[in-house]
Amino acid sequence: MGILGYKARGSFWDMVYREGVPHVRVNARVIRFPEAALIEWIRRRSSDAA
Repeated sequence: MGILGYKARGSFWDMVYREGVPHVRVNARVIRFPEAALIEWIRRRSSDAA
C-alpha cells in the first residue's frame, strides 16, 4: 500500500482489482505481491503516462 501511496485499505483493494496490480492469492487470507512483477507493472504504467 505504501509503495503506491495508499493509506485506506478499501481504496487500495479497489485499485488493485480495477487496475490489474499483479498479485498472488496464497490462501483466503494471504495475498502476496511479487516484487519483480510489481516493479514491472509500475514501470509500464509510468512509461504509458509519458
